[in-house]
Amino acid sequence: MKKNFLNAVILLIISAGTGYFSFVQYNNTQEFLVNSERTLGEIIDFSSYTDDDSDAEMYSAIYEFTNQHGEKITFDEDGSSSSPSGEVGDVVKVIYNPDTNEAKLDSFFSLYGFVAILGLSTIITFVMALISFKSKS
Repeated sequence: MKKNFLNAVILLIISAGTGYFSFVQYNNTQEFLVNSERTLGEIIDFSSYTDDDSDAEMYSAIYEFTNQHGEKITFDEDGSSSSPSGEVGDVVKVIYNPDTNEAKLDSFFSLYGFVAILGLSTIITFVMALISFKSKS
């Protein structure tokens, strides 16, 4: 019984932590959106590396867009994958902060993917904590 209670408390602490960081990340994204402009950009290149664990070739797109002052800005994709996410010359929607030129793809996963993963982790650990509280053994 004490073991289940301790497990439940630990899971609640983890759930609270992931919930907090999800909330903070959501607010950061909302603040970014309020101060940002939308434009179109394009894939100009791909960077690649070999993953040490799987020996797979990993690709990350490099994007370019023109900001409101006519300056060309480049930025890298946040993540990487085992296959390129498009082709050089593909047009993409970009959202950027004109004050800092911080840019992201204007897509759900680019803006809210981390929030969604943290939120899902929060729900899962919270449910596991409830199950541990109700468990008799």
